[in-house]
Amino acid sequence: MFPKIILRLIDASILPSLLVFSAKFLSLFILVIFWKLPYDFSGVRLVFQNPADFYRANSLSNTFLFIVVSVGLYFSLFRLHFLTASRLSPAFSAKIVEAELEGLVTSTVAGYIKAAVWLALSSLVALSLFTQGLLGFSSFYPFAFQAASVALGLFILILSLERHVQDGPSSKRSQLIIEEVSHA
Repeated sequence: MFPKIILRLIDASILPSLLVFSAKFLSLFILVIFWKLPYDFSGVRLVFQNPADFYRANSLSNTFLFIVVSVGLYFSLFRLHFLTASRLSPAFSAKIVEAELEGLVTSTVAGYIKAAVWLALSSLVALSLFTQGLLGFSSFYPFAFQAASVALGLFILILSLERHVQDGPSSKRSQLIIEEVSHA
């Protein structure tokens, strides 16, 4: 039997992994169709007839992948840093409930799990972009931006963790307000 936290990490990583996979391949197919690049299907592989076309399409597809992964990472970090139920003031919690945005509020554990998943995916994408750049399949620019994004994301995660440790046990008033209004 796996520990509960491992199962939660696996569960939390399914949707982001599918999103990253879809972003890469859909953007590549959209670029192939948009630029009318000549290609063939060899089994399950997409084979370009011109290496320069492959390089151009793959580089732009990697740039789009960088954007999708960075948006996911920073959205999860934003929720962790600002929209954790234990950190919200009661007045701000009431405004969130009035605006019917209580789905954005997350628990501390769920916030850290999602941030860790997105940071791990961002690191894997950076490693993939580095490998593609090293082998000459893509430009190094997407890797450079992704590496900087991972470093900044890690810094923000550390700041959030430090803030959580300094806050210590906090009141559950804002969480109770959200639960009472949403159940009413």
